Amino acid sequence: MLDIIISILLYLLVTYLVAGATFIFYVAIMRLQHVFTDLPIGLRVIASPWIVVGVLLDFILSQLATPILGGNSLSNWKFSWLLTHQLKYHKANSTGYTLMWSVHICDEWLDPFDPSGEHC
Repeated sequence: MLDIIISILLYLLVTYLVAGATFIFYVAIMRLQHVFTDLPIGLRVIASPWIVVGVLLDFILSQLATPILGGNSLSNWKFSWLLTHQLKYHKANSTGYTLMWSVHICDEWLDPFDPSGEHC
């Protein structure tokens, strides 16, 4: 029993750390995307690998968050490369807590940092 509790706590800790890092990268990448073409080539070269790291973290988070977003029900599970794609899918096709979390994450956490205001 203790092993299960430790596994769950470890899963939640890793998800929290990856989510936090991904959010920081998301905010930075949304700003970079807005000004990328105006940056000097040197800054583009410096920023590009970090954009790749942010996308990789987003992929990891989308896989870690699958159970939270409805992956524990096979009929509601949708493989997506990025968390935003999962959120869009669940906003359009889910109900209950899955819909509630998808709407909340999009509206409160992601959209305010997107210059267009409609990230997902």
